[in-house]
Amino acid sequence: MDTITAVTAMLILVSLIMTLYMGGSPLITADASKAKSARIEDTLGELGRITAKNQTLRQLLDTANTAPASKRLAVDVASLQSLISSQSSNLDQLHERMVRQVELARKTADQLGRGEEQERIEETKRQTEAERETNQLLRVELDDVTKRTTELDAKIEKTRRDRSKLWLLPEADGSGKRPLLVSVSGTNLVCERFNETRNRKIFPAADVERLFTGLLRELQPSRDYLVFYIRPSGIAQFQRLSTLAKGAGFTVGYDAIEEDRQILFSQPTPEP
Repeated sequence: MDTITAVTAMLILVSLIMTLYMGGSPLITADASKAKSARIEDTLGELGRITAKNQTLRQLLDTANTAPASKRLAVDVASLQSLISSQSSNLDQLHERMVRQVELARKTADQLGRGEEQERIEETKRQTEAERETNQLLRVELDDVTKRTTELDAKIEKTRRDRSKLWLLPEADGSGKRPLLVSVSGTNLVCERFNETRNRKIFPAADVERLFTGLLRELQPSRDYLVFYIRPSGIAQFQRLSTLAKGAGFTVGYDAIEEDRQILFSQPTPEP
């Protein structure tokens, strides 16, 4: 390529010299001189273009000389393709491994979550069972307290009722006489023997003196004596009846009692 360029340049130079000098002296007019100068400029320009092209060709030739052989390029390309394929396979395997690890982590988390939930359920069951046992104990205690409260209420009620009662027991006086209890109020007169509730006699206040006088006729001063229990409403009645009993020769005893107090002239019933 350098040889061709050199030869071409030399030919152009020779042509220029021959054109300028013919026969030893130049025959150049002013117009011709201008035309030749123009041609010389064109020729020089063409020479510059040829030189630049030659330079470009030289660079291409150097690049071609330094470039690897086509077989080597094919081997390198195949090697790169194999490397790319191997890396792609490694990436795929890595992706699959990551997917499996994520799935395993999710399953593990689910199992742990279920384990914690199961533990909470078991703890709730234990607490519920403990509360149930506690409630059973409390129910037993409550039933026992309720029973004792009921019994206590019954005893209180019985005590209240008993407080409204007066149990009288006759005392032996050595005389051998039998007592007759006489309860006096403003409404009636009650006469009874000890432990003989069925033979109790009740006289209304309107006819009490006549009936009581008849009762005294049935009694004997040597065998019977009278014990009066006087309610506030029966004080006046007692004075008249006591006079009648003493006039008939009977021994008389007396005591005061509340208006609403119940007299029981019998043996108390033992509590169960």
